[in-house]
Amino acid sequence: AGEIGEAMHLALAYALGARHPEDRTAAVDTLLVLAARGRLDGAVLGRELAILVDRDLVKVNRTADALGTAAATGACRTVLTVLAA
Repeated sequence: AGEIGEAMHLALAYALGARHPEDRTAAVDTLLVLAARGRLDGAVLGRELAILVDRDLVKVNRTADALGTAAATGACRTVLTVLAA
């Protein structure tokens, strides 16, 4: 199975900036699994996050916290790809 589609990347981007910490934790878990399986396109996720942040649809601090957790859990390369987009 290939990479997930753009809509799923958008849903994941929203979830990484979710209000409730448990929702962000679930998003980080999803990011980790998708990245490990080679199904995540970090650049697409990064572009979706940039749009959401630009439109004030997610809070930067929540998204940064979630991405920090993902990096601390071993997904550093994925997080760097997301941030570089």
